[in-house]
Amino acid sequence: LTPGKQADITIINGKSLNLIPVHDVVETLVFQTFAHNVDYVFIAGDCLKKEGKLLFEGLDGKIHELEQSGARILRDSGLERFANHEIT
Repeated sequence: LTPGKQADITIINGKSLNLIPVHDVVETLVFQTFAHNVDYVFIAGDCLKKEGKLLFEGLDGKIHELEQSGARILRDSGLERFANHEIT
């Protein structure tokens, strides 16, 4: 990393139980790391995830849109019985 250059950085919480023990760092990152292990994400210098929480505006609205889209897909596929559970 050098000043003035753009970079995307992901910082993983290496103390998560699903990542221990680490015998091979690359294999652990590829095969054992999941979204919940990501503590920070920086895209072009902007922090988009901090301490495991997404930080962009309109997140609640996007979640609602995705829930509605998922329900529509289930309804259109004839699988609406799966859309009746509560999303938390």
